[in-house]
Amino acid sequence: MTMDPLNLAPFPSDPIPAFSPIRTYTRYAGAHAQLLALDGKGDEALALLGQIVDVGQKFSATSCSLVRNMIGVVMNKMALARVGYVLDHAATTPAARAKFAATLVAGQFGEAGARRMLMIEYVVFMVPMMLDQRLGDMLYGGDSAQKSLWEYPLDGLNSLLVNPRATLNLAGGYFSDMADLAARRDFVGMGTHGEKLEEEWSGGNPVKNIGGRYILAMSIPALSKVTVGYWQEQDARTALLARLKAMSNGK
Repeated sequence: MTMDPLNLAPFPSDPIPAFSPIRTYTRYAGAHAQLLALDGKGDEALALLGQIVDVGQKFSATSCSLVRNMIGVVMNKMALARVGYVLDHAATTPAARAKFAATLVAGQFGEAGARRMLMIEYVVFMVPMMLDQRLGDMLYGGDSAQKSLWEYPLDGLNSLLVNPRATLNLAGGYFSDMADLAARRDFVGMGTHGEKLEEEWSGGNPVKNIGGRYILAMSIPALSKVTVGYWQEQDARTALLARLKAMSNGK
């Protein structure tokens, strides 16, 4: 089976790439790079890790879902964690280090990357979900064969309990606020803001759009956790660039 890395997954129902084989290969490549370093093949080790980082950051840059984006981030974190070992245990040429540095620079997404990671989830996942989702789907997972008799009336009441536009406005404001906090690395603020709104959405008042607020409370991911992982990867990238620059300057 082949996987198109540029598949933008425009629908929530689109399959997510299996992470297990990606993680397994990334681990294998990292271990291989370390063995190459021990054999004195520093340039080959850097080139191998550079390929992993390049694929991972392209995955993040082109993916139109939070999960796909984070697959790229995790790939990069795993590969970048091995680079220090290679630099410590093998000689590398200026050309090999310059090539690897250029790859790192291409993945410095910074604040814009943090904002995109969160807002793309709203645009590509939340919007189509709210336009198509019904309360009954939240209870029986969209499988009509498992729907109980008492859940059928929810389909008829959906228009009374769910206001898609109002729900999308709530979600848009939430993701926008969280994107601003993510760009500022305010992880505590993200956690507090998320818990407050999810509690309000899952509460009984106000009655208006109670179904839409319930769907939001059930479907919003833990954005603060994925943002921490994103910035850890970005910081590792920045630290490696500083180290490579110092090596080029003979320090």
